[in-house]
Amino acid sequence: MTFADVLQTYRERLNGYQSLKERSKAYREERITALLKSWPDLNQMDVAQISKAAGLVWAARFGKTASPSAFNNTIETFRLVSDIAVEAGARYDNPAVHIKRKKFRLKQLQLPSQSPVLGLRFWNFLLTDSVGLMDSVGFTACDCSPALSGRKSEKS
Repeated sequence: MTFADVLQTYRERLNGYQSLKERSKAYREERITALLKSWPDLNQMDVAQISKAAGLVWAARFGKTASPSAFNNTIETFRLVSDIAVEAGARYDNPAVHIKRKKFRLKQLQLPSQSPVLGLRFWNFLLTDSVGLMDSVGFTACDCSPALSGRKSEKS
């Protein structure tokens, strides 16, 4: 029994699940595509010949380029397909159970330094408080720029 045979059974079961949403089924298909693309010989391999060592070597190679969520979901799909091989009696154990999940690493939050924040506060003051300051002193828009208002200033 080849991996392609087991994969065909998995796809039939996947499409038969009524409780799964279509997008979940499509995502599993994406993970199958990623698995077969990163391990080209897998489809033709006999499932009994897939060793724990081969799975770990593949996982180390695939884990370098895949994101943690893509890696973990691809491993889970590989486990589900391999479970069918165990269920069919083609294998005694699942080689995918030895592959560890990848941890999610959160990026360090970088807060802005005080100088840009102070600059923003200064510009905010100029834009909002300067209008109130000019009104309290007695200036109006036409006092500040008579050329823009189209008429002469009242003070002249």
